[in-house]
Amino acid sequence: MNSLHERYVTSTSADGAEKRLSALDVSRMEKVDFVEFRQPPVDGSDQAAMDAWMDRANFIIEDLRWLLKLPYDRYFVLLYNILVW
Repeated sequence: MNSLHERYVTSTSADGAEKRLSALDVSRMEKVDFVEFRQPPVDGSDQAAMDAWMDRANFIIEDLRWLLKLPYDRYFVLLYNILVW
């Protein structure tokens, strides 16, 4: 079995034209903005700061669940292009 670097997919445009693309082509990448991870507050007794951090952590968990539900080729297109770019 070929790696994704060696695989190609056929893409059909709105006008019906077909193109052969690398399986990892950036045009196949999902458009998404992930929530950036930040360290938890140093002072754990600051409840407002902890609540804000927990909200951020929950958004990150949602991002990760969405990412893991992607079909494997879309998952790797996204990761490959994030790491390369």
